[in-house]
Amino acid sequence: MPWDRIQTINESEIEEKDNDWKIQIIAHGETLDGTRYYPMATLKTAVQEGLYDGAKIYINHQFNPSDMHRNVHDYAGNILPGTVKFTENGTIEALAHFHKTEALEILKDPIARKSIGLSQSVYAKFYNSKINGKDMSVIENIKKVESVDLVPTGNAKGYFLESLEEKMDLTKLTLDELKAERPDLVEALKVVETIEKELDEEVIEAEVQKRVEARLAEMDEQVAKLALETKAKETINGSELPQAAKQKVFESLTDYSDEVVSEAIQKEIDYIKSIVGETKPEEVEEELVIGLGESEPETQNNYGESFIKKLKKAGFPSDVIQKLSKIN
Repeated sequence: MPWDRIQTINESEIEEKDNDWKIQIIAHGETLDGTRYYPMATLKTAVQEGLYDGAKIYINHQFNPSDMHRNVHDYAGNILPGTVKFTENGTIEALAHFHKTEALEILKDPIARKSIGLSQSVYAKFYNSKINGKDMSVIENIKKVESVDLVPTGNAKGYFLESLEEKMDLTKLTLDELKAERPDLVEALKVVETIEKELDEEVIEAEVQKRVEARLAEMDEQVAKLALETKAKETINGSELPQAAKQKVFESLTDYSDEVVSEAIQKEIDYIKSIVGETKPEEVEEELVIGLGESEPETQNNYGESFIKKLKKAGFPSDVIQKLSKIN
């Protein structure tokens, strides 16, 4: 039932005449005996459907359910149609008209009136639930109102309106009461929690995907770098440089692009040529070796020493001699 279409009336519309009294029929929440619980939505719907309009008022409840009719002798008054309203305090209020002498004698005495309560006799749909640690019947829907009766104590907080009003504060409800009062709100909260959980999962999934992609990109970069290193090494090994010069060129590289590698190789070749002339390094090495072996056989050690002497005799600087001796 739409929340904004609940039947209401203004105080100015109620004209209290002789034998008419303002009453509170029922209040939301737990009954005094702790066996039943009336949610606000249930009471709002009952007012919207006009279930209390014109309801009879009897002196005391009927205690024998097998009786077909209530005793007319106990018939004391009626709820005046059009005066029933649901209040922001979670109560149903109305104007009650009384005609029975016995009832009027009690009601016209202020002290006696404050000691009388009102209790409804209704057919209702309910379900069992535990609220604040107690097993209760939660009234889900009121089907029919049989009567609203004068009783010593109103179990559902029905009385003549001469007591303080009790406002409903949702912030003070327990979780059990909130479930009974606002099941729609509880369901909405569940939906919100589900959405938040799904959003959390999406955020986690997105973060994982982001990290995986970053790691894959890093691996791709490492693979690409390794491929460039391998290609650079192959290019250098395929050049005309002596072996020691090849290793020197490779270790000097920080960039393995084709252009940089080719430039490094050519630079090393130019450097060696500037030292030994236009003759290729391999030819210089070969001539020196042949010249050293014409007079007499020599051991490898003597060969190396003779080679260095030859270089010194030829006038090569010491740093060049050191490099050329390594090439040999």
